Amino acid sequence: MRIALIAAAVLMSGIHAQAEDVKFAPTDPSKPYLFDALKDKTIRAPVVTLIISEDLPHWAKGIIKNRNFVAEPVLTTETPLPGTQVYNACEAHNCGENRISIMVTPHRHHAYALLKEGKSLKFFGHPKPEEQAILSAAMAK
Repeated sequence: MRIALIAAAVLMSGIHAQAEDVKFAPTDPSKPYLFDALKDKTIRAPVVTLIISEDLPHWAKGIIKNRNFVAEPVLTTETPLPGTQVYNACEAHNCGENRISIMVTPHRHHAYALLKEGKSLKFFGHPKPEEQAILSAAMAK
């Protein structure tokens, strides 16, 4: 029993990824941007749920209405959590200060976000450490 607990603790400590450990597939400008991806109901549903349920600024809430933001091509993870899609967007005319990374899980059941306002960073949707690492790495791109 004791060995099983130690093994579980070692395994769990090895799962937590850091932003430096995140690898993305090469960016393809022909892949969908956030405004195109939101036309897919399986992506739109978790993103809308996240945006409606969280206390995001007005410009970020406008994402689901396709207004007042600038988007970048989708990022797809290779490690950890292969196939996870992350969409970066920013407030129109203020990309240097206000940015958001929105992650949709591979099964498209959940969405999480990392919001940057000025120098402040905040996670939304209660992402786990691996998901936080992915969002942090995407925000740095």
